[in-house]
Amino acid sequence: ANPRFDSSVLRYAAGLRDGSIEAPLDLDEDTRKDLTRLTTYAVDAADSEEIDDAVSAERTKDGKTRVWIHVADATRWSPPVFSSSSSSDEEEEENERTPGVDGEAAQYSETVLRDSVCDSPNDDDRHTTLRSLRAAMDFEARRRGASAYGPEGAIPMFPPAFAFVGGPVSLALGQKRCAMSVTAVLDEFGNAEEFWIGPSYIRVTHAVTEHEAVKMLETHFEGKDGGEHFGLASLLKAATARAALREARGAVTIELPESHCVVKRVEPRAEDTDDDGSETFPAFANEEPPETDESFLNAGGRNAGERAAAAARRHEAARLDVSLRVHSKAPSAHTIVSEMMILAGELVGTFGAANGLPLPYRGQPDPVAVDVSNAPEGIPKDVARRGGMRGASVGATPRRHGGLGVDAYVQFTSPIRRYLDLVAHAQVKAFLRRETVTDVKHASRIKRLPVPDAVALAALVSSVNESARDAKSATRDAVLFWQTFWFATRGKDVEHAGIVAKWIKKDERAALVFLRETGVERVVKLDVFERQSGKPRAELGDVVTLRVREADPLENRLVFDVVAVEKDV
Repeated sequence: ANPRFDSSVLRYAAGLRDGSIEAPLDLDEDTRKDLTRLTTYAVDAADSEEIDDAVSAERTKDGKTRVWIHVADATRWSPPVFSSSSSSDEEEEENERTPGVDGEAAQYSETVLRDSVCDSPNDDDRHTTLRSLRAAMDFEARRRGASAYGPEGAIPMFPPAFAFVGGPVSLALGQKRCAMSVTAVLDEFGNAEEFWIGPSYIRVTHAVTEHEAVKMLETHFEGKDGGEHFGLASLLKAATARAALREARGAVTIELPESHCVVKRVEPRAEDTDDDGSETFPAFANEEPPETDESFLNAGGRNAGERAAAAARRHEAARLDVSLRVHSKAPSAHTIVSEMMILAGELVGTFGAANGLPLPYRGQPDPVAVDVSNAPEGIPKDVARRGGMRGASVGATPRRHGGLGVDAYVQFTSPIRRYLDLVAHAQVKAFLRRETVTDVKHASRIKRLPVPDAVALAALVSSVNESARDAKSATRDAVLFWQTFWFATRGKDVEHAGIVAKWIKKDERAALVFLRETGVERVVKLDVFERQSGKPRAELGDVVTLRVREADPLENRLVFDVVAVEKDV
């Protein structure tokens, strides 16, 4: 799929951001709860641009804890556009120009899409243009299915001007924002005694990383914050209870290292540019590569063309800053975020199931029982547990999610980044409006579900999931390429420590090894080292020292030699 947005969609997104283009009608304006009084935390990575969730907590009058999960109300700004047999005449006319749930591309008029909205003197023409632009942006989001995050950066589902912090949707620090809020009063064991879902206004008071949130918690527990972060401490207590509750219901928690790869392009130095500012290509195409560098960067042949290609690769590599490391988590803050997001998904799933509402329910069969008694604690035991997990599915009817330990679950907290979350928002909001319609003019539209039934939703889910799978596959390929590139450019004498996590073929001494420094997992053959060293055979949990034998990202080939084994003690 083309990662670029149509220029008209970019202009529309920019217009929504700066207010020069009219926003869609807020159909929920009369029922939005003003929750700006709450102390609200958005906990994200330092470089996050799409801030689509935040959390709060408060004490009820009877001393219980009420938790809040706030999610950016993306459908207030970009309502999904679907074909529907029950549409009004006006909407039928619009739907002829917009994509239906079968995923076919809309045939938009180039003139309508590219002319400025503000240049149209006729109200009917202006509204037609706005509807077309909204439908175009929705189609762009749907054909992507989800934002994709690779080493070289993000390919967002929505245009950055719309979805990033400076736009109208993200929950930016200090700004009053439209949200969908999910709240529940929890007992001491984490059970939801009551809950509510609905549109709201919120204001993020603290935008922090996980590690910054941990420091806030430490300050609170030391009594040095004057009670400012009582809500954050209450969230941690509730999240801890929720995690124990889900575990008792069969949930499986797997905490494996997450590899994080980032690629940045380095600006050329002044001495590497010509007088006109253009980059100088080094004149070493025919030079022999350095003897110490035997990586793919020097792969070439004896003819000038192959040597030039190898030189070009070395030239490009010199302009890259590739980092590969284990993603650092702050356990207590990570628990707050993950448990509150799961709670929101469970409550939306419960709400949908109770009301027969077609939603993109996500399910997973209960894990297969795996004997982990012989696996050492830590990575080997978690890898063994991972082996018992079964494939997840998404469908229009409720289903149990065994991995999370909940009876119904809907992903709801990332509508800026996942299209099916956006659909879930649209469905829930439309259902809630049925009981609160005060706008007679728009009553027929307000009462209608965007996706009317399970059959239509199943078709939409299939189309969106296919797009999302393609994006995920491309991202996975990019990660493998740049991981191998990183090892290829470290040199063959560099040693890498790893943990023997799982036997792939024990009789052939092929093991899955987790590399400590980078979080990369690769299959490594131990038989040659064991024969030559004469030392006792490696076991699960042992630490192996590796050196790169081959690393070619162009061929996706990464092979290690074992140089030492340290027994697990």
